[in-house]
Amino acid sequence: MFETDDRRGCVIGLLPSALRFVGQLVLCYPATLLVGAPFYFVLSRCGLSGEHPSNVYFVGAWARATWPRVVMLALSALAVFALFAWFLHSFERSRLDHWSRVRMVIPSSGLAFSQDVGLVCLNPANPPGAIQLTKGTDVESLELRACKGGRLVDGETTPDAFVLERVRVLTGPHAGLEGWISSDGLGGPF
Repeated sequence: MFETDDRRGCVIGLLPSALRFVGQLVLCYPATLLVGAPFYFVLSRCGLSGEHPSNVYFVGAWARATWPRVVMLALSALAVFALFAWFLHSFERSRLDHWSRVRMVIPSSGLAFSQDVGLVCLNPANPPGAIQLTKGTDVESLELRACKGGRLVDGETTPDAFVLERVRVLTGPHAGLEGWISSDGLGGPF
């Protein structure tokens, strides 16, 4: 898992790491200071610049004149952080939910796709009037149903039933169409 450099003259092996660190020191830290400049200005306007204004009198470890500002600023920052975290969490969940339903057509011959579930249930390999989705077409799974004896059934699938999926085509010339397809030729969620 871990590799070590056992060559003689290991100082030469450290040279790329040292150059990378020097590059970070010279480029990244000044860039961080420049990007943070507006925040430093806001902090100084709120009385948090590190300097002591003339109206501050120390009692113990806290300054009496600024503690309400500090509390208000901390609560505001906490509220903004919580709102931002909630928004990012919601966005991540929606994207994961969407991408967990994306599947891909796997057979090189493609898969038959029809908007009429009855035709697909009668002949899943080649329903009459079906569109052929080519290999590599991405589809979004919307619903799973079992088909037995030429009609849809509810409940658990049995050995003599097969599974159909209602899908929305995401890529290719038929993007946007919704219909039914046999789930046997679809790759799992990515």
